[in-house]
Amino acid sequence: MARSPAVQLAAARKLLSDARLIAFFRAAQTAHRPVAIRIINRELGKGKSLDAFFDAFENAPGDRQGLQLTLNVKRLSPRVYTIVYGLSGGHVGDGGEWRVSFSAGAKVLRIQERVSWIA
Repeated sequence: MARSPAVQLAAARKLLSDARLIAFFRAAQTAHRPVAIRIINRELGKGKSLDAFFDAFENAPGDRQGLQLTLNVKRLSPRVYTIVYGLSGGHVGDGGEWRVSFSAGAKVLRIQERVSWIA
């Protein structure tokens, strides 16, 4: 069974701050433009928080045309992470896997797309 969006966000927050997660979403927009990245950046640009965005998938999945949210973060070293993010459901959706290096703060120093997928 897939983990709920709230559980996925909580797990990601054990490894990355919200500032780093948002920096990743912004950097992924310029490195690769899957629709899933554009959607979250559009909502963040409107002032929506990560909690509000993920809660929308948690509490009102019907409002999201059946799309399932995927977020998975793995720490490779103190400042390097693998991040998987996407939206999919039925025969639609996209996402990818990125290797991301951060500064001591929240700045993305390097982002490398390793895998992308389209449903």
